[in-house]
Amino acid sequence: MNSKIEKLTIDWFLREPALLKVLISHTVIENSDMQCAVRTGNRRIECNPTLCDELSDVAFEETMKIECIRILLKHPYQRQPDNCSAKSITLGSNCVVADNYKIMHTDMLSPKDYELSVGQHFEYYAKEIEKRLQQQQQSGDGESQSQSAQSALWSEDAMTAAEINEMIGNIQQWGSLAGKLADVIIASTRVKIDYRRVLQSFRSDVLSSKRRLTRMKPNRRFGFQNLGSIYQLTTRLLVAIDVSGSVSNEMISDFFGIINRFFKYGIEEIDVIQFDAAIIGAPITMKNARSQGIEIVGRGGTRFQPVFDFATEHKTRYQGLIIFTDASAPQPVLPDFFRIPVLWVLPPTETAPSWLSKFGKVCVIDAL
Repeated sequence: MNSKIEKLTIDWFLREPALLKVLISHTVIENSDMQCAVRTGNRRIECNPTLCDELSDVAFEETMKIECIRILLKHPYQRQPDNCSAKSITLGSNCVVADNYKIMHTDMLSPKDYELSVGQHFEYYAKEIEKRLQQQQQSGDGESQSQSAQSALWSEDAMTAAEINEMIGNIQQWGSLAGKLADVIIASTRVKIDYRRVLQSFRSDVLSSKRRLTRMKPNRRFGFQNLGSIYQLTTRLLVAIDVSGSVSNEMISDFFGIINRFFKYGIEEIDVIQFDAAIIGAPITMKNARSQGIEIVGRGGTRFQPVFDFATEHKTRYQGLIIFTDASAPQPVLPDFFRIPVLWVLPPTETAPSWLSKFGKVCVIDAL
């Protein structure tokens, strides 16, 4: 085992400087009890000496390379997708690796093998594969145990993820990772805004619109010498759902759950409207929207103008507007007197166009 690692280190020093940085950033240890050849996590790379000895030098190098790519993508150190098994999480990670790097000597399925679209993130693949595993009602066989073992060490670790991002920023030569995969790895270092903070900030903005100064309540810092404040619990939100076919019913359901959690207190009422190129039907309450579901109309055109026209028409009723969309529509025109706080919420597969921020806060809910 040691000889394989030594040979690999020497070879990568000459050919794979980026992968060598990853290799030496983690402790390489033997683990004869695990049921896969190599796995990563908790700042270490574990190798089963028996299974690794059965691999040719080329296959062993590719196996180690795959695990180092996972580390560069930070899959072992991200928050793991909700309600996904260890097997689906590993297979989802495999899809990302196989989609971006040519695998020659390792049995690894790609997104096309699952009839999934390419270019997606591993959380998306993990959720989609989990659905397939549940539909097939697979029992835990040898393959399942091996896949589970591969991601057994994975757990969210923001500090390690930050250190990996710093390491990526210092890579000058990418070796065989150059090109598409290097671009994906570099893109993964971009800071993601925590959607929870954005939602909490938007909630504060909405509630502050109903703040009223009063001498009947002491100021927290200065007592009765300064005006205190009270919040009138008559705040109403308008939630607009893009039903042009860009998002699934499952995403909408998850979105409703998140909105309900953040705006459960202090908000008197939440109305929901549906739209594509126009407003569809009349507003319904959030409670009814969650129980009745939202019908995806089709992949017709999308326009935001009707949503803002509706909000403008009812500006005295609503103190906040939340729009759930993929943002694939023309920029709307707002009247000068439009003062309703706006929050754009995008599903995890979408990227916000730059003009969205001119109309309000923007967040991508990567937990969907």
